[in-house]
Amino acid sequence: MIQNVHKISVDSPELRAHFQQEILDHWRDLKGDKKIPCKQGFRPQKFPRFLAQLAIISVNEHGSFSDRLTGGTICDVLKLSSGLKKLTEVPDLKIRESIDHMLREAKDEAEPMYYTGRFLPPARPPVDFSVLIIPFSKFEGADQPCSLLLAFDFTKHATSNLLRHPII
Repeated sequence: MIQNVHKISVDSPELRAHFQQEILDHWRDLKGDKKIPCKQGFRPQKFPRFLAQLAIISVNEHGSFSDRLTGGTICDVLKLSSGLKKLTEVPDLKIRESIDHMLREAKDEAEPMYYTGRFLPPARPPVDFSVLIIPFSKFEGADQPCSLLLAFDFTKHATSNLLRHPII
């Protein structure tokens, strides 16, 4: 369940995790005076400690989503099976609907969005989250996203057994 939605350009929310702010700053540097920066400029190696908390979702010309990368922490927390490991195919229907809603809204807004909330998986403890979603274009000067980067923070679960990967 999504509890709060912030359009970064309007609300300027305080991001829960420092690495989310670093990623947003990197995106802004790439963006310059363009509406959306080109995805080729993004350097994930600038954030090696947080790769497990990142997902990259492609947006095709019809507005459908497909997974390009889903980090290990996201897979562990959302219980993605080793065969799937796709954020767009989370087994829990309510979580999948929440993720789909966030992806569609971020794609339509074509600017950074910040969400906080709680996933309520059956027979498991609630999972508090925050996620920064930032758009990237395919070409310089394009104003429609071709991919979305999701930077998840599950800080409240850092000490639980849900995670194999530490959150720093």
